[in-house]
Amino acid sequence: MRTRIVTAVPAGSAVAGLLMATAPTSLAAPAAGPTTHLAAPPESRPDGSRMYIHAGSGKCLSMGPGDGKGRAAGLATCNAGRDDQWWRNTNIEVGNNGSKYRNGLTGQCLDVKNKSKSNDAPVHLWDCQDGPNNSDKSDASQAWDGAILSNDSTTVRAELKNKRSGKCIDLPGTASPDGVALVQRDRNRAPGQTWETSFR
Repeated sequence: MRTRIVTAVPAGSAVAGLLMATAPTSLAAPAAGPTTHLAAPPESRPDGSRMYIHAGSGKCLSMGPGDGKGRAAGLATCNAGRDDQWWRNTNIEVGNNGSKYRNGLTGQCLDVKNKSKSNDAPVHLWDCQDGPNNSDKSDASQAWDGAILSNDSTTVRAELKNKRSGKCIDLPGTASPDGVALVQRDRNRAPGQTWETSFR
Protein backbone atom coordinates (compact mmCIF):
# COMPACT_ATOMS: atom_id res chain seq x y z
CA MET A 1 0.00 0.00 0.00
CA ARG A 2 1.29 3.43 -0.92
CA THR A 3 0.36 6.56 0.99
CA ARG A 4 1.43 10.07 0.15
CA ILE A 5 1.22 13.28 2.11
CA VAL A 6 0.60 16.39 0.05
CA THR A 7 2.08 19.27 1.98
CA ALA A 8 1.26 22.93 1.72
CA VAL A 9 2.72 25.88 3.61
CA PRO A 10 0.34 28.85 3.58
CA ALA A 11 1.53 32.30 4.66
CA GLY A 12 2.09 32.53 8.40
CA SER A 13 1.97 28.79 8.93
CA ALA A 14 4.96 26.63 9.74
CA VAL A 15 3.57 23.35 8.50
CA ALA A 16 0.33 22.23 6.88
CA GLY A 17 -0.55 18.97 5.17
CA LEU A 18 -3.21 17.08 3.32
CA LEU A 19 -3.44 13.34 3.73
CA MET A 20 -4.54 11.26 0.76
CA ALA A 21 -4.41 7.52 0.12
CA THR A 22 -3.37 6.44 -3.34
CA ALA A 23 -3.99 2.75 -2.78
CA PRO A 24 -6.01 2.18 0.44
CA THR A 25 -6.07 -1.18 2.11
CA SER A 26 -9.06 -3.31 2.97
CA LEU A 27 -11.35 -2.51 5.87
CA ALA A 28 -10.46 -3.90 9.23
CA ALA A 29 -13.11 -6.18 10.73
CA PRO A 30 -15.99 -4.15 12.26
CA ALA A 31 -15.96 -3.82 15.99
CA ALA A 32 -18.13 -6.32 17.83
CA GLY A 33 -19.73 -3.45 19.73
CA PRO A 34 -19.25 0.17 20.74
CA THR A 35 -15.80 1.06 22.05
CA THR A 36 -15.13 4.25 23.97
CA HIS A 37 -11.41 4.32 23.16
CA LEU A 38 -9.93 2.50 20.18
CA ALA A 39 -6.36 1.31 20.62
CA ALA A 40 -5.63 2.82 17.20
CA PRO A 41 -7.67 4.08 14.26
CA PRO A 42 -8.73 1.20 12.00
CA GLU A 43 -7.23 0.93 8.53
CA SER A 44 -8.90 2.80 5.70
CA ARG A 45 -11.72 1.29 3.65
CA PRO A 46 -11.16 0.35 -0.01
CA ASP A 47 -12.60 3.71 -1.14
CA GLY A 48 -10.10 5.59 1.05
CA SER A 49 -12.60 6.42 3.81
CA ARG A 50 -11.19 6.81 7.30
CA MET A 51 -12.42 7.17 10.86
CA TYR A 52 -11.36 10.29 12.77
CA ILE A 53 -10.91 9.91 16.53
CA HIS A 54 -11.16 13.03 18.67
CA ALA A 55 -8.02 13.18 20.83
CA GLY A 56 -9.74 15.00 23.67
CA SER A 57 -12.55 12.48 24.17
CA GLY A 58 -11.60 9.27 22.34
CA LYS A 59 -14.89 9.47 20.44
CA CYS A 60 -15.36 9.54 16.68
CA LEU A 61 -16.44 12.17 14.18
CA SER A 62 -19.98 11.24 13.15
CA MET A 63 -23.41 12.61 12.37
CA GLY A 64 -24.88 14.57 15.26
CA PRO A 65 -28.35 15.91 16.10
CA GLY A 66 -30.89 16.73 13.39
CA ASP A 67 -32.18 15.25 10.16
CA GLY A 68 -31.37 15.57 6.47
CA LYS A 69 -29.43 18.45 4.97
CA GLY A 70 -28.03 20.67 7.70
CA ARG A 71 -27.69 17.90 10.27
CA ALA A 72 -24.94 18.68 12.78
CA ALA A 73 -21.55 17.03 12.74
CA GLY A 74 -20.96 15.48 16.14
CA LEU A 75 -19.13 12.96 18.27
CA ALA A 76 -20.21 9.43 19.13
CA THR A 77 -18.74 6.34 20.72
CA CYS A 78 -16.47 4.78 18.11
CA ASN A 79 -17.91 1.81 16.22
CA ALA A 80 -16.32 0.76 12.92
CA GLY A 81 -19.62 -0.82 11.88
CA ARG A 82 -21.32 2.59 11.65
CA ASP A 83 -21.08 4.06 8.14
CA ASP A 84 -21.66 7.59 9.44
CA GLN A 85 -18.30 7.42 11.25
CA TRP A 86 -16.38 6.95 8.00
CA TRP A 87 -15.27 9.97 5.96
CA ARG A 88 -13.73 10.09 2.50
CA ASN A 89 -11.13 12.80 2.05
CA THR A 90 -11.11 14.07 -1.55
CA ASN A 91 -8.46 16.57 -2.56
CA ILE A 92 -9.50 19.77 -4.34
CA GLU A 93 -6.95 19.69 -7.12
CA VAL A 94 -7.03 23.37 -8.16
CA GLY A 95 -4.45 25.34 -6.19
CA ASN A 96 -3.97 24.96 -2.44
CA ASN A 97 -7.68 24.64 -1.77
CA GLY A 98 -7.76 21.83 0.77
CA SER A 99 -9.98 18.76 0.84
CA LYS A 100 -13.62 17.83 1.21
CA TYR A 101 -14.75 15.26 3.81
CA ARG A 102 -17.70 13.17 2.58
CA ASN A 103 -19.78 11.20 5.06
CA GLY A 104 -19.91 7.45 4.43
CA LEU A 105 -23.65 7.20 5.13
CA THR A 106 -25.14 10.31 3.51
CA GLY A 107 -22.46 11.29 0.98
CA GLN A 108 -22.77 14.87 2.28
CA CYS A 109 -19.78 17.06 3.10
CA LEU A 110 -18.52 18.73 6.27
CA ASP A 111 -19.52 22.38 6.01
CA VAL A 112 -19.66 25.51 8.18
CA LYS A 113 -23.21 26.80 8.58
CA ASN A 114 -23.95 29.95 6.56
CA LYS A 115 -20.29 30.13 5.48
CA SER A 116 -19.61 31.78 8.84
CA LYS A 117 -16.16 32.95 9.92
CA SER A 118 -17.24 33.33 13.57
CA ASN A 119 -16.18 31.34 16.60
CA ASP A 120 -18.77 28.77 17.70
CA ALA A 121 -20.42 28.63 14.26
CA PRO A 122 -21.92 25.14 13.84
CA VAL A 123 -20.19 22.54 11.69
CA HIS A 124 -22.80 20.52 9.84
CA LEU A 125 -23.42 18.23 6.85
CA TRP A 126 -24.52 19.76 3.57
CA ASP A 127 -24.84 18.66 -0.03
CA CYS A 128 -21.35 18.65 -1.52
CA GLN A 129 -20.73 21.64 -3.78
CA ASP A 130 -19.08 19.98 -6.75
CA GLY A 131 -19.75 22.64 -9.37
CA PRO A 132 -17.49 25.44 -10.64
CA ASN A 133 -17.18 26.99 -7.17
CA ASN A 134 -15.62 23.77 -5.86
CA SER A 135 -12.15 25.27 -6.31
CA ASP A 136 -13.03 28.88 -5.45
CA LYS A 137 -11.26 30.00 -2.28
CA SER A 138 -13.88 32.68 -1.68
CA ASP A 139 -16.55 29.97 -1.31
CA ALA A 140 -14.59 27.42 0.68
CA SER A 141 -16.84 26.54 3.62
CA GLN A 142 -16.58 22.87 2.57
CA ALA A 143 -12.79 22.95 2.09
CA TRP A 144 -10.57 21.85 4.96
CA ASP A 145 -6.85 21.63 5.61
CA GLY A 146 -5.74 18.49 7.41
CA ALA A 147 -2.84 20.24 9.18
CA ILE A 148 -0.61 17.43 10.46
CA LEU A 149 0.66 17.85 14.03
CA SER A 150 2.48 14.52 14.35
CA ASN A 151 2.51 11.00 12.95
CA ASP A 152 4.05 7.59 13.42
CA SER A 153 4.01 4.41 11.32
CA THR A 154 0.26 3.84 11.76
CA THR A 155 -1.44 7.04 12.97
CA VAL A 156 -1.65 10.66 11.88
CA ARG A 157 -2.67 13.41 14.33
CA ALA A 158 -4.05 16.52 12.66
CA GLU A 159 -6.36 19.50 12.91
CA LEU A 160 -9.28 20.04 10.54
CA LYS A 161 -9.02 23.73 9.65
CA ASN A 162 -11.63 25.40 7.46
CA LYS A 163 -10.18 27.17 4.41
CA ARG A 164 -12.73 29.99 4.49
CA SER A 165 -12.64 30.88 8.19
CA GLY A 166 -9.19 29.65 9.20
CA LYS A 167 -10.80 28.08 12.29
CA CYS A 168 -10.69 24.46 13.47
CA ILE A 169 -13.37 21.93 14.33
CA ASP A 170 -13.77 21.87 18.11
CA LEU A 171 -16.11 20.99 20.97
CA PRO A 172 -18.49 23.73 22.13
CA GLY A 173 -17.48 23.08 25.75
CA THR A 174 -15.62 20.59 27.93
CA ALA A 175 -18.26 17.84 27.92
CA SER A 176 -18.33 15.25 25.14
CA PRO A 177 -21.49 13.12 25.45
CA ASP A 178 -22.58 11.06 22.45
CA GLY A 179 -24.37 13.35 20.01
CA VAL A 180 -22.64 16.57 21.03
CA ALA A 181 -22.67 18.97 18.06
CA LEU A 182 -19.33 20.37 16.87
CA VAL A 183 -18.38 23.99 16.13
CA GLN A 184 -15.43 25.92 14.73
CA ARG A 185 -13.06 27.94 16.91
CA ASP A 186 -9.76 29.77 16.68
CA ARG A 187 -6.87 27.37 16.21
CA ASN A 188 -5.21 26.41 19.52
CA ARG A 189 -3.45 23.05 18.84
CA ALA A 190 -5.17 21.59 21.93
CA PRO A 191 -6.55 18.00 22.17
CA GLY A 192 -10.06 19.38 21.59
CA GLN A 193 -9.02 20.27 18.04
CA THR A 194 -6.85 17.21 17.37
CA TRP A 195 -8.00 14.19 15.36
CA GLU A 196 -6.31 10.82 14.92
CA THR A 197 -6.69 8.76 11.77
CA SER A 198 -5.01 5.78 10.13
CA PHE A 199 -1.82 6.25 8.13
CA ARG A 200 -2.62 2.96 6.34
